[in-house]
Amino acid sequence: MLQPSLEINPIPPLLAEAILSDTGGVASMVGDPPNVMIASATKGTEIGELFGFNGFLLRLGILTFFAWVATLAYLRYYYREWRESKPAHVEAILEEDEWDCIEHPMLMKTTLCILGATVVMFSLTEFLHLDVEIHALALGGAGVALIAARPEDHEMRHGLMHSVSEKVEWHALLFFAGLFMLVGAMGNVGYLQMLAEWIFGTFGSDPVMLAVAIIWVSAISSAIVDNIPFTAAMIPVIVFVGAKSAEEGNPIDLAPLFWALAMGAGFGGNATPIGSSANVMTVSISERGPNPITTKEWMRVGFPVMLITCVVATIFMIIFHGTLYSA
Repeated sequence: MLQPSLEINPIPPLLAEAILSDTGGVASMVGDPPNVMIASATKGTEIGELFGFNGFLLRLGILTFFAWVATLAYLRYYYREWRESKPAHVEAILEEDEWDCIEHPMLMKTTLCILGATVVMFSLTEFLHLDVEIHALALGGAGVALIAARPEDHEMRHGLMHSVSEKVEWHALLFFAGLFMLVGAMGNVGYLQMLAEWIFGTFGSDPVMLAVAIIWVSAISSAIVDNIPFTAAMIPVIVFVGAKSAEEGNPIDLAPLFWALAMGAGFGGNATPIGSSANVMTVSISERGPNPITTKEWMRVGFPVMLITCVVATIFMIIFHGTLYSA
């Protein structure tokens, strides 16, 4: 936490970290869990090649850059008074060497190299047509990192796993478990399917407006019930509607709908503290200090960010619907 040393309000940097992380995560297949779920759902289909690691970077990378810049501009404006205030003891902090906080510099460099190599392999598997799943590469990189970070014998004897388990945010994980069960119950009852069918019934005649509607409905719904369970409930509905439209002789291009779902679910998660996993963890971390992030404070920042980023996504979808985002 920043407050004990600098005596500043830690909420702005924590909120900025979470919100910019949510926004930037839309650009990559592995940047946000909804993207991974969409890529997995489309794998092996006619449009599956569009939703690879490089496909996400190409189709959502530029969009995310503009959304990220707009988000950063709003955060700078909203926290302009906080930025202009000079924290106490700043001179003493600037005199300190930040590298002194790193206990194992070699381990940090090694893990960064392993992470970089893993990300490069994500991209190379498509270029080289390697028959390796992306989750296998991720687990392989994690395994190599664990080998590089192997503890000494004396660390194992003094309860390494106990010290690691103490740092796990167990109450946040339990919150997610309860939230996912609640959303799963809503899906089984049929509320989410009713919502999706209303979207397709209202906007299905215009493919562009249908994709735009999915962006906004996904954003609002993700802010209310978290973007991961909403994406899990929305994917089979999109697949079902695509199959139904094909049977009726009027097939719908599902690629723009999945891209719209990725945009809406990713950007909508900024609006509330429960909109994404990063938000929940950030709130959990803030509760360790004297200034926990409240729902009101989060929405005062996150909800306008959701509106700004969804407007950017809408503009991109309208412009590139028939080209970049179509099969």
